[in-house]
Amino acid sequence: MTRVRRGARLTIAASLAIAGFAANPTLALSPEAVAGAVAQRFGVTVLRVTPIERDSKPLYSVVVMNPGGNFNEAFKATTLVVDPETGELVPQFRQENSGYDLPASPDRQPPVDDTGTAIRRETFRGR
Repeated sequence: MTRVRRGARLTIAASLAIAGFAANPTLALSPEAVAGAVAQRFGVTVLRVTPIERDSKPLYSVVVMNPGGNFNEAFKATTLVVDPETGELVPQFRQENSGYDLPASPDRQPPVDDTGTAIRRETFRGR
């Protein structure tokens, strides 16, 4: 019974601390606070927290590992990006015009040499 109450108190205290930091954007969460919040929220083990910068905004890169068990993602390591001002996750996929950037297509102009050998080199027969 004591462990349940202690766990509930820790959960409430951590929630209030995160809410307090989120309400005042001038205060940033420390790496330890981010690690604790992510571990508690997702039930994972935090391996490391690294400060990064994206679009001139400071963020934390948090590498986490799922707990062991009898499920497919046991011990899976994942990188999460967390905003230190709010404590919220930052989406890692950024929308572009087509959803993502593709490399430029290769130049498919026929060769200047119009002989049969040069044309056959450019032909794909699907083998």
